[in-house]
Amino acid sequence: MSFAAIRRPLFRLAVAGTACLLAACIALAMSLHRQQQRIAAELHDQVADALAAANLEESVLDLCAMLKTAASDVTPLHDRIAVDLAKAELFADDFEEKRLAALARRQFDEHVAAWRSKSGREEMAKAVADGLLKTATDLDFRSRDGIERISEAHRLVLRELSWGFAGLGLLASLAGLLVGVAATLLARREIRRLQVRVLATTEKLSGGDRAIEVTGEGDAETLGAQVDELASRVESTIERLNERDREAQRAERLAAVGRLAAGVAHEIRNPLTSIKMLLQSAMEGGAALERGDLEIAESEIGRIERSLQTFMDFARPPELERRNVELGHLLRRTVALIRGRSERQGVAVRVEAPAPMELFADPEQLQQVFVNIALNALDAMPGGGTLLVGVQRKSGAAVATFADSGPGLSAYIIDRLFEPFASTRATGMGLGLAISRRIVQSHGGAIRARSVDPPGRGTMFEVELPLAPAGVREE
Repeated sequence: MSFAAIRRPLFRLAVAGTACLLAACIALAMSLHRQQQRIAAELHDQVADALAAANLEESVLDLCAMLKTAASDVTPLHDRIAVDLAKAELFADDFEEKRLAALARRQFDEHVAAWRSKSGREEMAKAVADGLLKTATDLDFRSRDGIERISEAHRLVLRELSWGFAGLGLLASLAGLLVGVAATLLARREIRRLQVRVLATTEKLSGGDRAIEVTGEGDAETLGAQVDELASRVESTIERLNERDREAQRAERLAAVGRLAAGVAHEIRNPLTSIKMLLQSAMEGGAALERGDLEIAESEIGRIERSLQTFMDFARPPELERRNVELGHLLRRTVALIRGRSERQGVAVRVEAPAPMELFADPEQLQQVFVNIALNALDAMPGGGTLLVGVQRKSGAAVATFADSGPGLSAYIIDRLFEPFASTRATGMGLGLAISRRIVQSHGGAIRARSVDPPGRGTMFEVELPLAPAGVREE
């Protein structure tokens, strides 16, 4: 079992527990919200009820006082009592309050009827004091008791919610403890498995093949010591591999020298053979060399010089002589250099360089790269075709492209195209593109080749070069 496989059940367990706790918290919060809304509404109604009852009691007291002073007109006070009594009836929310409100209404109506009958006002005041005032006072006490009941209910709800949240906290602690214990057990088992693998790997690096045994529980400290030992073995193994790599590189360099010597011998042998045959012919015939023979000898000597120069460029590249140069100008000059051959082969060459792009480079060496790529394209189209030369801008770099309509290159050749002595021509040395890649890389660029899609429709070369930084001047 991998550590990722162990993490999966732990993750699922943690997610499930967290989801349950979150759902419980949300349910408690919603319940608290509903309880608060209900209690707030009840408290609002009860406060309004108590206020109406208090106002009614105060108005009845005022009425008693005015009646005792033998006031002649208490109609405004009757109107105020009627309003307060209507509010008390409206906000009465239990049976007792409704009974008291109905009793107060009946007593008030009897009082108004007696007032209108102009009977003795002292008896009327006493009736109001004994009846309506007592009822209004009882109603006021009842409404105040309602506020106290609602407050007590609110306290009970808060107590229940507090216990609920405490229970959730306890459950969360237990769940965390269980997850921690499970994680510890699974981690110890994984450490044990890892110890086996570490010891097995260490044994393999040591060259042994004995069985691996691990006893006891997985221990991080022991595992750390085993990992340190493994790291030491890995370091020694890497050192041995580096030494073998250095030996392989030395062997590769010797092999490259051998291939270079073989290439030099091959390129020089043929011209020397031609010159030798001319000299032998002249010596055996006893006649002087004719002008045509001398021209052949001169041509072969020039061929030897060019081959030697190519090998010298490969073995010891010249230093860069950088200066500001415009990429489009270099490409147009390249096309001018190959125009004679392209016209003889019937190859149409077109340059597309819409915007000037300034480079800080060695123009002669870049010219060598571009001419080499263009000549390779012409070699691929002996019977005519099209060569499109273009310029593109790409995030701080200029890209020169050469797209021909030749037969394209196989995947095998493309993979080895820039290696020394790799060539698709029987008479080619296979150094031109290797030299071109080194020149481009010395400029901080890259060169790539690929077959144009679909395969068999030509080859595309891309030479990516960094643009000249602002303010750079010629060296």
